[in-house]
Amino acid sequence: MVLKPSLALPLAVVALTGCHGKASDGSTNPANVATRAKDSFPAAIEPPPSPEVRWTPDTFSYTVTKPVVISVAALAQSDLDADTNQNLNTIIDDFDTYLKEIEDSLSRLGVAFESANTVIVRLRTDSSWSTWAFPRGSVGYLFAAPGRSPKRLMGVYTAGGLMPELRAYLR
Repeated sequence: MVLKPSLALPLAVVALTGCHGKASDGSTNPANVATRAKDSFPAAIEPPPSPEVRWTPDTFSYTVTKPVVISVAALAQSDLDADTNQNLNTIIDDFDTYLKEIEDSLSRLGVAFESANTVIVRLRTDSSWSTWAFPRGSVGYLFAAPGRSPKRLMGVYTAGGLMPELRAYLR
């Protein structure tokens, strides 16, 4: 969405410049007064056109000190608002529903849990960094532990589906 300058702006410029009803050429035509005053006043008074508003994902960074599962939802509110057939809304509802039972299972195993709403996740494991990109509109999980390469799982998992994957990763 691009915002257009306000029509009231020339009147504000006239008032600020002190051109009370006359242009510099002596004209009293209101359109000419506003134009002349606007042309003679510094450009800083008129705001530049606004750029289009776009979703720019943040980067989630995490230093791995013990085993961790990071849930990732690479969605913006605008994605959910534009989801006319409700597929994304159903996915995120299921994802959120299962996170509580997953978090409970992880705490019993002594595994940390983090949540990220982004498409880019950076992990520092031992002395190296890895960067993981999740497709916009997707959900998934990252497993990480000291001394191991991170592992990514895409989609929605219940605790019953995720925990065997985690145990295999930690072996």
